[in-house]
Amino acid sequence: MISAIGGLPHMPTLLPVGQAAPSSTPTFGHLVSLAVNHLSQTQASAQGAIQQAMLGHGSATAAMVAMTEAQMTLDVATSVTTNVQNAYQTIMNMPLG
Repeated sequence: MISAIGGLPHMPTLLPVGQAAPSSTPTFGHLVSLAVNHLSQTQASAQGAIQQAMLGHGSATAAMVAMTEAQMTLDVATSVTTNVQNAYQTIMNMPLG
């Protein structure tokens, strides 16, 4: 059975502008770091599963599942990156007054 893609902590509620976040709230940089680490782990897991299947120690099905999970994780990361870039461009194109 294919499990849900995880690895990211529960996203905290957004606070009003100017209100300080509690010290236990993860920062944006920390969340990005967790996402990149998760992406790296899924890529390494897929590579290991492929190597095991090629050596005859693992199943081709497990390798395909690991490759699919890694591809889906990469697709999500690419989509998030594109949306962040589009949001940045939208903000930069706003008039100042």
